[in-house]
Amino acid sequence: MAAPDGKAGETDRKSLDELGARIDAARQQLDGPKREQTTKYKTLNRAWQMVVELVVSVVVGGCIGYALDWAFGTLPLFLVIFGGFGFAAGIKTILATARGFIDEDDTASP
Repeated sequence: MAAPDGKAGETDRKSLDELGARIDAARQQLDGPKREQTTKYKTLNRAWQMVVELVVSVVVGGCIGYALDWAFGTLPLFLVIFGGFGFAAGIKTILATARGFIDEDDTASP
């Protein structure tokens, strides 16, 4: 129960303010390294994303070409054609991704 003179309420308020300040300081200390790590590896993550997009496109195109060659009995023909289509699709995807990264960076910087 609160004291009739109101001093207990002031003490409680001070304690809560101190606790809030300690919590804010702890949050800032914990959030700091996460932001650094995210920006530190951002470029590397983008490069790997583009590499994976290219490789997956070529592999999918090659698999489709190999399946068509197996079905029709013309082994290198469709494999080469669809492998080339996969490569072209991969390059197109990489360029679109790079444009997206550039736009993202332009909007993020003041």
